[in-house]
Amino acid sequence: MKIYNYDPDTKHYVGASEAHLDPMATQRTGENVYALPAHATFTEPPIVKKGEIPVFIYKEWSVVEDLRGTIVYKKDTPTMSAVLSIVGPIPEEWTDQTPTEFPVWDNDKWVVDKEAKDLYDLAQAVEEKKIQDVITAKEKITTIESDISKAKDVEAVKLLMVDLIKQIKIITE
Repeated sequence: MKIYNYDPDTKHYVGASEAHLDPMATQRTGENVYALPAHATFTEPPIVKKGEIPVFIYKEWSVVEDLRGTIVYKKDTPTMSAVLSIVGPIPEEWTDQTPTEFPVWDNDKWVVDKEAKDLYDLAQAVEEKKIQDVITAKEKITTIESDISKAKDVEAVKLLMVDLIKQIKIITE
């Protein structure tokens, strides 16, 4: 006789096996009596579709979602993700929708946080401007160094040194 085993913690179906005769009960009743081990039932589980699993609850089989292995993202912290390891639906505070760039959860989907994106774009533009300023300053320093080596009088060298110091400040800021 077949028995159907389920996980003792999650109660989800884990497989079928053959029941063993209970020799004392069989002898006492005169009929074959099969032993039912813990976390098993004689009731066959229902056939399920992909993404579902039978669960034995309250002495009967129910069908629940089986999303184990699905990557989910926390709605209030989109950089936090996890892999589902239990059967059942996705908890309310999580979603399996992949976050967008600069995500914020709005009702039932991710949307772009415009303010965060604008701040990021501004920071990028400022950084690019700084890099360009350093490149320009380095080019000017090369020119000034060349001019200093060609300068004929002290006053010209002093003016070139002031300009050189300005360019060095741009690089070090």
